[in-house]
Amino acid sequence: MNSKKFFAIAFVFAFVFSTKAQDIVPIKYYYNNLNYYNPAAGLRDTSVHHKAQVYGSYKFIQNPPVWKSYPMVMANYEGKFGNDHSLVNAYYVFDNYSFYSRHQISVGYGYNFLIKEKHQLRLGIRANFGLFSLRKSEINHLPTDNLKNMYVLPDLDFGIQYYWKGMFVGLSGKNLIGNKATVEGETFLKNQRGIYFNFGYDFVVKENYQISPYTLVSIEKDLQFELGLMVNFFKYVEVGYQFNLLQLQNTYLVSGYIAKKVRIGASFDHSFIRSDLNLNFLLALQL
Repeated sequence: MNSKKFFAIAFVFAFVFSTKAQDIVPIKYYYNNLNYYNPAAGLRDTSVHHKAQVYGSYKFIQNPPVWKSYPMVMANYEGKFGNDHSLVNAYYVFDNYSFYSRHQISVGYGYNFLIKEKHQLRLGIRANFGLFSLRKSEINHLPTDNLKNMYVLPDLDFGIQYYWKGMFVGLSGKNLIGNKATVEGETFLKNQRGIYFNFGYDFVVKENYQISPYTLVSIEKDLQFELGLMVNFFKYVEVGYQFNLLQLQNTYLVSGYIAKKVRIGASFDHSFIRSDLNLNFLLALQL
C-alpha cells in the first residue's frame, strides 16, 4: 500500500471514529507494551516467555478538567505457550472520572504462525469488559432516576502483527463494537473505538547496543502520529524519546533491570501547546 492510499484510509477512519465516547486510557511507554494496543503484538524477545507488569500514570495540571482525575493503574500478563505458537494476555485497568470510575478487564488470545527464515505472522483477538461504577451525586447533565449503579459494556479488540528479523509492523483495532449505554434515548456512556498502526526496526550494533526507531499512528477521537527512538545498552538499560507530531508532545523514557528478571522504568512527557505534565512508571517481571 502506497503512502497516499494509507493516509486517505487514515482520514476516513478519523471521521468515522470521531465521537464523544469515553477515552481509551493512553499508554505512553508502548515500545515494550504494544500488546495493549494490539492483541497480536508483544514478547518479541525469544528468551522471554512470560511477563507480568504493573503500569501507572499520574497527571500534573494546575486546573484539572472536571471530566477526568488521575492516577491510572494497569496490571497485565503476557505469555507464550505451545512452542511459542499460542499467545495469551490479560489486563486490569482502573481510571477515575468525574461521575464514574471505570474498571476494565480484558482477556485475549493470539496465534503465532512461525514461518521459515525467521518470519512470524501473529493474529490476536481480545474480549474487553468495561465496568462503569456511577457516582449519581456528581451527575447533573441528565436525569438519574432510571440509571443503574453500574454498567457493563463488553467489546472486542483484534490485531495482526508481522515480525522478520528486527522489523515489526502491525495493524489493530480496540473496542471495535463501540458498545454504549443510553438513558431516555441519549448515549451517556460509550466505548471509544481506536485504530492503530505500528512500525519499527531493531538495529543491533556490535551485539551490545541496539537502536530502535519506531512509530505509532493512532485514530481515536482524532488522528495522531508519534515517532520514537529507543537505545538499548548491553540488554540491561534502555533510554528513549518520543514525539507526538500533532500535540507537540515530548516523552522521555528510561528503564533497566534491578534484578535478573525484574525491570523498572519511567517516562515523563510535556507538550509545547498544553500545560499538563504526565509521569508514568512500570514494574515488570520477565521469565
